[in-house]
Amino acid sequence: MTIEGTFRYGYQWYVGTGDRQWVQAIGNGGQRLLVLPAEELVVAVTAGEYNADQASAQAVLDAVMGV
Repeated sequence: MTIEGTFRYGYQWYVGTGDRQWVQAIGNGGQRLLVLPAEELVVAVTAGEYNADQASAQAVLDAVMGV
């Protein structure tokens, strides 16, 4: 698969490109799985924010990514 741009989506995964490569699965209610291969890091977020903006799950991932 050739990946161009900021990120791509396929097979239920989001794939990041650029200086810092990552893959992420995003589920309903704030469930997230983030893999940062270069850092040998996997982050799993379990949440129950159904029908909400899922801000807490995103805040955790932003902190890990240094956003």
